[in-house]
Amino acid sequence: MSAAPVVVVGAGLAGLVAATELRRRGVDVLCFEAAARPGGKVHTVHEDGYQLEWGPQSFLWEEDGALARAIASAGLAGEVLEPHPAARKRYVLWKGRLCRVPSEAWRVLGFSGLLRALWEPLVPRRRRGPPESVEAFVRRRFGRDVARRLFDALASGVFAGDPARLEAHTAFARMTELERDFGSVVRAALGGGFRPRPLRGLRGGLGRLPQALAEGLGDALRLETPVTALRRSGVGWEVEAGGRAHAAAAVLVTVPADAAAELVRPLDAELAGLLAGIPYAALASVTLAYEPAAFPEEPEGFGFLVPRGQGDILGCLFPSAVFPGVAPEGRLQLRTMLGGRRDPGAVSQSDEALVARARASVEEVLGAGWAPERAWVVRHPRAIPQYELGHGERVRAIEARAAKLGLWLTGNPYRGVSLGDVARDAEATAEAVAARLGALA
Repeated sequence: MSAAPVVVVGAGLAGLVAATELRRRGVDVLCFEAAARPGGKVHTVHEDGYQLEWGPQSFLWEEDGALARAIASAGLAGEVLEPHPAARKRYVLWKGRLCRVPSEAWRVLGFSGLLRALWEPLVPRRRRGPPESVEAFVRRRFGRDVARRLFDALASGVFAGDPARLEAHTAFARMTELERDFGSVVRAALGGGFRPRPLRGLRGGLGRLPQALAEGLGDALRLETPVTALRRSGVGWEVEAGGRAHAAAAVLVTVPADAAAELVRPLDAELAGLLAGIPYAALASVTLAYEPAAFPEEPEGFGFLVPRGQGDILGCLFPSAVFPGVAPEGRLQLRTMLGGRRDPGAVSQSDEALVARARASVEEVLGAGWAPERAWVVRHPRAIPQYELGHGERVRAIEARAAKLGLWLTGNPYRGVSLGDVARDAEATAEAVAARLGALA
């Protein structure tokens, strides 16, 4: 058997960040990935002058955050892009009209809804009780109209989820922490307790990050090498991958929850059940290429979100209005999202049906006068894990059972779905693994 102190299962962003951090701390690593390329859903395709993101389009920036450190360790610190100033313009579709938020939120909420939202600082904080859904939390603090109109759109934009099912303190932890610490979300924002993180991108696309991290790992990364079994071996592990057995002092699993469930099922059926019980939203992305002259006014801003009942899509991004180099000169790129918990069958539709739906929405909302020149369809049947009611309790149970096995887990199914959250948790988990190995030594 070949020896490796730590085996990392999966080379998505979480696995790559964890493996890189372990090596930085002097720990030998072997990282196995079943796919032919690293990065998971963080993937960029360049085609005929178009830069197409298959997963996330951008990220939120923290100068001292784990994602910034990962970007620096990949040698890409000088490649971070600031968006065009117009990207600050974000819209919600309401009754066929794009309303800029927050400045035109009153158009979405109406007079009574706006008055109720402004009452939020006077709403007493909730000190105890069972976990709330996102919808219940927002309704309690801001009123029904904010919950159903604005946060319904936001939940679709972040999670492709249903705010009535998402758990507030795990899906939108920062929001509930503001109530806990300041007694009011609005009061916290006005008092400096909430500082929005700026939007950023990478020159050449987000796919450069996993590619650079993978290159930094060199021979320690094995692509097209699925892990097929985990077995305890004395105080360590035996990992079956690529038809060989590899000894490991520790195993760090970073693959999606359903894949992790199958790996641990022979070891702990209850842990496997907890992992398999994390639901996912399916998502289809349809990217359309247009001439600017197709529109009465060239789309400007970050994009728009669509509350339930207001349209056939979840939202539309304007990538070529946000970052340079994503479309050839004289062309526009629009990226529509369909499916989610609202429309789970969308990913099963044909390319032609999905493109037709995306085109119809773009024509109706933005006034496109003729057909797009090109279209790209990407399906993610298990796109985003859903932090639904009970998620916090489920993750605590997963952590407890994994700890009994001596197994480590990180990735977006557990403690945050954004790229920054994933990098932070992967880095912290790698630190804990290194500390544990040091203590055992």
